[in-house]
Amino acid sequence: MSAATVEIIENHELIPAFGTENFETKRFDQIIDRERNCYNRAQHKIDATDFFQKLLQITLPICIAFFLVYFEKLVKMTPGSIASIFTFTLILTNQIGDFGKGILGAMEISERIRVALNKLKCPFHLRAAIKKEGDIEPTSWEIRFENVNFSYRKDRGALANINLEIKENEKIGIIGYSGAGKTTLIKLLRGFYTPDAGQIYIGGNNLEKISPRSLTQNIAEVSQTIPLFHRSIRENVAYGCADVNDDEIWETLRRAQIADYVKRLPDGLDSIVGVRGQRLSGGEKARIGIARALIRKSKIIIFDEATAALDSESELLIQKGLEELVKGRTLIAIAHRLSTLRKMEKIIVLDKGQIVAEGTHDELIKQNILYSRLWNAQVLL
Repeated sequence: MSAATVEIIENHELIPAFGTENFETKRFDQIIDRERNCYNRAQHKIDATDFFQKLLQITLPICIAFFLVYFEKLVKMTPGSIASIFTFTLILTNQIGDFGKGILGAMEISERIRVALNKLKCPFHLRAAIKKEGDIEPTSWEIRFENVNFSYRKDRGALANINLEIKENEKIGIIGYSGAGKTTLIKLLRGFYTPDAGQIYIGGNNLEKISPRSLTQNIAEVSQTIPLFHRSIRENVAYGCADVNDDEIWETLRRAQIADYVKRLPDGLDSIVGVRGQRLSGGEKARIGIARALIRKSKIIIFDEATAALDSESELLIQKGLEELVKGRTLIAIAHRLSTLRKMEKIIVLDKGQIVAEGTHDELIKQNILYSRLWNAQVLL
């Protein structure tokens, strides 16, 4: 139960991102019920054993007392008989007291468990992540940022005066130095953060008015950390999808360049990846995360440094598979490796929380000093 709790906390961003709050809560409830039943069965056996032990301790003096009473009809009671009865009274009183303490202790433990499990039953961070407002289902998925500002602290602005349009099915890249605001921009789009000023629109609808379930179903993200559950490859790839069969999983794994590796595993799709995917290498985890995002029928796919853990050859192979899979979808890719974004229809350059340029690779090479400097530095490397 502790492991399940830690797993949920570690993946607190992945769960609302995939809209699986109810699934995880139900699964956690099942774990709690299983642990509670195991504890109750064990405790019942302990209580039964303790009960028979106490019963024996009480029954023996009672038998002696009955014998003394019956024997006293035949002969007069001796001092020894009186001492025996007195001793029996002390033992009986002591045992009844201990038995009462045992009952009170069991009740106390039961109450503590009930309170503790009720607190764990619906983790607060899951409830807080579910937005209550918004019921609009967008008919289109064009994105528009209008004068958006956001800061984590009053003295530290993350984004300032962001104006950006992303057409439906457009393929764009976002680049900039670390801390430029790339990931913050994505978290605002996901609805994880609320702008301090300005508005975000999807399909002409204010983001706050859109159904949270619609956002989770239609926006898939692959992040650099690739959070994975201590479950099978099948469960991790099909996470949040109720209508996915094994053929679709294998096809997606093939396009993510990891199908051959999974086939070599003794248990195939049933292979357990370990806590946080520790049984997989960084590149293998990245491929699983990419497959998980692509298998969803999402309108928008976000790659946040998703291929950072891959070598250049593996990245090239995955990009070839992506070209077909992202057709009819909006692709937003964040990468430090500019070669990854070279073929994007539009590239956004962020610097110190502001958009300083946008255009194609060829346009930016000629027009933007920052982009040109980043490109030349990587070419030299």
